Amino acid sequence: MRFLFLLFVSCFFFQSFSQHRSVLEKGTYEYHLKKKKERNTAAWILLGSGTVMSVAGLSWDNRNVPNEDNAFVKGSSILKFCGIASLALCVPYFLSGRKHKNRALELKTQPAATLDPTKFRQVQGVTFKMPL
Repeated sequence: MRFLFLLFVSCFFFQSFSQHRSVLEKGTYEYHLKKKKERNTAAWILLGSGTVMSVAGLSWDNRNVPNEDNAFVKGSSILKFCGIASLALCVPYFLSGRKHKNRALELKTQPAATLDPTKFRQVQGVTFKMPL
């Protein structure tokens, strides 16, 4: 109970800061190339692990098991489901990587353009700070 009280009180008395990136960093060619590489790496990892899990689940399921309540059947179903979910999850990562690649190419072909700082605005977070 004391832990919950301290957690509740700390939410109001401690001021937290989120990570801050400069506005100009997000619009650079290098930023988008880095994001493309990160997204494609994650997508390939998901694709490979999903393929391995699906094939392992299918091969595990092909055993002749007379009892459907067997742990082997349940394990293979879980493995197949996780593999298919991983395969489906890799698609948005590939699409995001392509989006960052296209944006990087746009920035590379454009003349040296500067970002207008008046188009960006900072949104302040809501905090409650009370001196003791």
